[in-house]
Amino acid sequence: MQISLREINIELARREFWEYCKLREPDFYKESRPHLKKLCNTLDDFYNGRILKDDGDSFSKLMIRLPPQHGKSRTLVNFTQWVLGKNNEERIITGSYGDSPASDFARYTRDGISEEANTTEQIVFSDIFPDTRIKHGNSSVQKWALEGQHFNYLGVGYGGGVTGKGATLRIIDDLVKDLEVALNDAALSKIWKWLAGTFSSRNSAEGGEVKEIFCATLWGEDDPQAILERTEGEEWFILSMPIYDAEKDEMLCDDFMNKKAFFKLKKRMLIDKRTELIFHANYLCEAIGDDESKVFAKSSLQYY
Repeated sequence: MQISLREINIELARREFWEYCKLREPDFYKESRPHLKKLCNTLDDFYNGRILKDDGDSFSKLMIRLPPQHGKSRTLVNFTQWVLGKNNEERIITGSYGDSPASDFARYTRDGISEEANTTEQIVFSDIFPDTRIKHGNSSVQKWALEGQHFNYLGVGYGGGVTGKGATLRIIDDLVKDLEVALNDAALSKIWKWLAGTFSSRNSAEGGEVKEIFCATLWGEDDPQAILERTEGEEWFILSMPIYDAEKDEMLCDDFMNKKAFFKLKKRMLIDKRTELIFHANYLCEAIGDDESKVFAKSSLQYY
């Protein structure tokens, strides 16, 4: 029996996250956007334990630093869908700076799993993972389960409770809202206490090491990412992709921002100290400390 191209693509999407993204959103996930392919392959390798430490153990903690509007949140939503398709017993908790982004992340994940095809040619989630369906009757926007399970997903804003929910995978997507919060020591202290206490304490009831993904702008030395890198640096694999590579004189992806637009933006943002901090944090994935000559945690590990 001859296998159709559709069946081949569906099988590839089950196996590889990049192929899943290409099949579901071909207009966005293109081979001509290599940073998205690198992001997807890193998430795939991380989830499957293929990124190794020096001692041979797999990394269970991943930091992602990307410029704004380059697909990181969109890719994390797709990743959450793909993970639940591969294993409907995963329990995922995501955290964001507020209820609105937390609700958006949860809704996009849930709706992506429930999507129905509009045409016979369209391939939806249920074509790829036919045994994974949202449990109806007790699902809310921010907390829901799959059929046959009691709990699979919870999305919370900073300060929200996660009592009684154990995670096998925790995802942070932008915990510090903006520069105003990033420069507020009291606000950063509260965020850190919530992250280190309430959020990080909710592990799977079955035990074992929980996988963690931290995807956010890096603001400064008191940013939660910077604290984690200082205190647990050897435990985190860091994928950092600045928008511009000065050595190669290349943009990360011209489709999202070309060189001309970048240098216009840079000229405007470097006039003021506060906007300079935003520029470095958002676009160059680095954080300048109180001493302007000091740059924190600009790093990118290579494994392939």
